[in-house]
Amino acid sequence: MAFCTKCGANIEEGIRFCTGCGTPVGGSVNNAGTVIPEQATTSLPPKKKNIKRNMLIAVAGVVILALVFYILPPLLIRSSYSSLDKGNYDMAIIKNNIANILSLLQPDIKSTSYSNLAFVYFLYGHYDEAITYSTKAIKLNDSDSNAYKFRGYAYIGKGEFDRAISDYETALRLDPYNDALYKELIEDAQRALGR
Repeated sequence: MAFCTKCGANIEEGIRFCTGCGTPVGGSVNNAGTVIPEQATTSLPPKKKNIKRNMLIAVAGVVILALVFYILPPLLIRSSYSSLDKGNYDMAIIKNNIANILSLLQPDIKSTSYSNLAFVYFLYGHYDEAITYSTKAIKLNDSDSNAYKFRGYAYIGKGEFDRAISDYETALRLDPYNDALYKELIEDAQRALGR
């Protein structure tokens, strides 16, 4: 099989002009009277180098990766807050799960996503899931006061008041600016225990 040296198109025996670019392929006439191409090669067609196109594709790939892995997760987290405000808990779960998947390179975003999921599952009354996600958030960021707070909420829901008090005390230590909230939560849990 022969190929045009100009455009790389397949040249069939007996063809006088390249069907890809129209370049005359010339040649000698064989005994049957057909033209044998001279300006053809039997090697693979030449590869065209398009450095500008390849660079543009590489830059576009980097931009897309930046959008997907760095910009989109925080936007999804913020968007999930509005879903919570509207009472659309399912959408908040979806947005936080997507942010969680995309935040492979951002542990702080992943921690926030887990913490938010814990809160949503608490609102649904799924206390074990809330505890699981709070614990995951704490493993990624042990200074996340919300994760301790939400896990405390879930412990209250399960009737595990001592564990709730412990988490509320940790949250208070991490976030002393919300001391009124945490002190009230601790007092409520202590009352529930009869202290």
